Amino acid sequence: MFSRTKPIFIFSVSLLLATEWMLFSFFFDLPWIREISHYIPYPLALAAVFGLAIIPGFIFVFLMVSLLLDPRRPNTKTGPSPNLSVLIAAYNEEKYIETTIQKILSCHYNGKIELIVINDGSTDRTGEILADLELKYPKLKVILQKENQGKSAALNRGLCYASYDYIVTVDADTWLHQKAFSKIVKPLQNSSQKIGAVAGSIMVNNPKQSWITKLQVWDYLLSIAAVKSQQSLYKGTLVAQGAFSLYHKEAIIKAGGWKSVVGEDIVLTWGILENNYIVDYVPTAIGFTYVPTKFKKFFNQRKRWARGLFEAFRAHPMILVKYKGLSKFNIFLNLFFPLIDLAIIFVFVPGIILALFFQFYLIVGLLTLLVLPFSLLLSGLMYHRQRTIFKLLNIPIYRQFAWGILFLLTYPLLQAPASLAGYIEELLSLKKRW
Repeated sequence: MFSRTKPIFIFSVSLLLATEWMLFSFFFDLPWIREISHYIPYPLALAAVFGLAIIPGFIFVFLMVSLLLDPRRPNTKTGPSPNLSVLIAAYNEEKYIETTIQKILSCHYNGKIELIVINDGSTDRTGEILADLELKYPKLKVILQKENQGKSAALNRGLCYASYDYIVTVDADTWLHQKAFSKIVKPLQNSSQKIGAVAGSIMVNNPKQSWITKLQVWDYLLSIAAVKSQQSLYKGTLVAQGAFSLYHKEAIIKAGGWKSVVGEDIVLTWGILENNYIVDYVPTAIGFTYVPTKFKKFFNQRKRWARGLFEAFRAHPMILVKYKGLSKFNIFLNLFFPLIDLAIIFVFVPGIILALFFQFYLIVGLLTLLVLPFSLLLSGLMYHRQRTIFKLLNIPIYRQFAWGILFLLTYPLLQAPASLAGYIEELLSLKKRW
């Protein structure tokens, strides 16, 4: 008999309820599908409704029930603090690198920390700043690569100089909370399981800089945090992001290190999962990063993220066979993301135009909007959880709720075209651009 707090029980209940909702949605949507099939072939009508309503509804229910049943709370227990080797790959980071280093070295942590910064052929003042800081801080070691070789090569080189068994990567523009290290090691202190990586929680450091940063605040606070929380419940967070994550050195080496790809962090994470390590996530281990301030840069970033997903499947084609964890199902769900993005771009957007200008509500109507209540419930649940965490860490939480509502209504429309562009670039093996 399953314990009600065990992941397998929570997974089973979540999957059952999500499947029941999907079956209800399908039969409820059959008249809608038939009506749409008067205008397009039936298989396309079926794909459109599945991409717009049925699959997103299934994912929302599965995610929400998992989080509602999640018994975990912020871990306040302490234990031995492992020594950490912190790696930063820096390329033309004169604007942020000094503050990033100061934030790391001012963290409250009981174990030893060594900080290794790889200057990856910077052409601005990054090298000069690092030379001065290396004289000032004994814990800092700077490694110079004369030519820019990319983030993966820089991290792999830094790994060779790491003295300790646990590696932390921090982006050059990510500022850590003072308790970030003491929080991210919690899974190591309180578990005898085979942990290969632990993802930290990334929040926005420039929330008021532009309209696109105000929307991204809610993406990191609600959506990304919800997904990572649910995945870690099943012991398999799918991306230990390079901006702030902890790795076991042995797990990195077994996975082949960082690959020279756009999505080096997701490819490494899937390699760690494929070797059946646990990849955890700690919502209280917070780092604040600078997000794109212009839509073009945001578009390129999300395009890289989408391309990284395809790179991960290409690099680990047997992961759904080799990986034994419950989060295998989350990997499987990733296969449907292109269908959802296609439905948004080629069905939902034209449907909005038809509704607004021609009063034709076949596509955008009551049936399409059934997903919204789940989105609102999930957002409310996550905001409550994040508010508790931010209060615990004495961090003010975002309260621009108008931007939060705008995020829920518009974000998929902004992200789907970028994701589709990323899928196409990777399928066509176009030149990788950062």
